[in-house]
Amino acid sequence: MKIKRNKRNGGVIMQLDRKEKQILDATPTPDASTLSIFQLKKILVPVDFSECASKALQYALPFARQFGATILVTHVIQPYIPIPEMSGVDVELIDAQMHEAAERELKVLCQSLPGDISFEQVLRVGNAHLEIVKAAKELAADLIIVAT
Repeated sequence: MKIKRNKRNGGVIMQLDRKEKQILDATPTPDASTLSIFQLKKILVPVDFSECASKALQYALPFARQFGATILVTHVIQPYIPIPEMSGVDVELIDAQMHEAAERELKVLCQSLPGDISFEQVLRVGNAHLEIVKAAKELAADLIIVAT
């Protein structure tokens, strides 16, 4: 695990290896609420519904418990860009189906989270890396936990 300070916004970047099983104990420390230097209110976790993204979400749970933070479960739909050879394809239908499937998957994923964790579903459309950064700024995320 590597933890670096983000010089641009003063935040923290945490990078985990695939081999790392668990980084925090699931039980909060008794004096966690007295830590005023480092407070997390919103944790953004981008998901693509893969196993790695599920692990990133599992890493976010102890942070959310310890700090009483909300997890922003975020999925970005990559827009379908048709090419001229595919003029007979209904792009709007494909986009609607992708949006519907993503909403359904987000709902199922969030229902699997423990009941003591506060979360919000965030669905965006665009280039994933750009939309994740935009979402973090717009939603005032204190931490981003992303899978490799």
